[in-house]
Amino acid sequence: MIQPNGNSRWSLLTVRGGLTLVALTLLGACSPPPPPTPQELLPAKKFKIIALTTQLAELAREIGGEAVIVECPITAQAAVASPAVGELPAEPPQGKLQKPSRLEKPPWNANPYSWTPNAGDLFSFQTAHMVLLNGLGVEKYLDKEIENLEQHGVMVIAVGDALPIDEIIMQPGEEKAPHALFHNSPRLWKYAVTAVAEGLKQLVSPEAAPYFEARANPVLDRMDRLMEWSRQRLDVLRSQDRTFFLSSHDSLAYFCREFGMEGRAIVKADGGPLAFDKEELDQWLTQHDVNEFMPDIAATKDFVVETLKDNKLQWADPICSIYLNRPGTIRLGLLETYDTGTYDGAFRAMVRVFERKGGKSLR
Repeated sequence: MIQPNGNSRWSLLTVRGGLTLVALTLLGACSPPPPPTPQELLPAKKFKIIALTTQLAELAREIGGEAVIVECPITAQAAVASPAVGELPAEPPQGKLQKPSRLEKPPWNANPYSWTPNAGDLFSFQTAHMVLLNGLGVEKYLDKEIENLEQHGVMVIAVGDALPIDEIIMQPGEEKAPHALFHNSPRLWKYAVTAVAEGLKQLVSPEAAPYFEARANPVLDRMDRLMEWSRQRLDVLRSQDRTFFLSSHDSLAYFCREFGMEGRAIVKADGGPLAFDKEELDQWLTQHDVNEFMPDIAATKDFVVETLKDNKLQWADPICSIYLNRPGTIRLGLLETYDTGTYDGAFRAMVRVFERKGGKSLR
């Protein structure tokens, strides 16, 4: 029997302390482990994704991260593989056009409209886990293959299907032929970001959704910032009524609508010549005081120069509207360069070319 003396009180405290320590130890042993990080939710294997535009390849790599291996087959072919692609002319017609600025590295991508997959490419598609398409008529060559791919268990996603119907621009006189290059609006490109992220969640694992969301959200935020930056720059042109332009490639319909501009082009987005009346074009150029030509690296055919030979137009800096150039830079002025191998860099470079229209910097 414990006697009521000082020692007994100390012993009682010791017992209680020991019991508390045991209870805490047991409680710690029973507490759940910390939740896994988003990266820990990824399966061990990597998923093969084939993207059929350079912009989609960038999205897949950025959102897919360590879960994916991304291939973009159209970048593997030389520019001459597509009749719509060529390097900017070294010299314009004598006495008519000023020499254009040059890219530090020549374009290397085939036009996604006119690129034709060979048997090896089609087999590679069948071994992929996912094929990403722009949709809206760009990859017509693959229409008959999509069902076959899906039968092989390949997930096929056309990001253009995510666009609301009222956002799609139809080509004049071709109600069933939409303008497809909606990546020329960062606001609309957010639909592609979401479509890729949702597709990866389904493909990899629903449990891995936090990983892809964590990587997609900064891209969505970046598109908002890019839109705001572009509006501020191009509003200056609008205030000066300098919103009309002539380019070599009909790929800027969404860009024009987004920023209140009006453009004419000489080459269709798919590489073929546009049907237009040259006299009417000359009148339009005079009416809107258009005195510069904006060459697109995706379409610099001889007949573009031939069409312009009687017009006294300056050549602006080149723009990248249909695909991303291989990693490198486009130089605008002595110190200003943009990486046209990234979506943000290529888009900012294009906006700056518009801002510098006529050789005048509005900065």
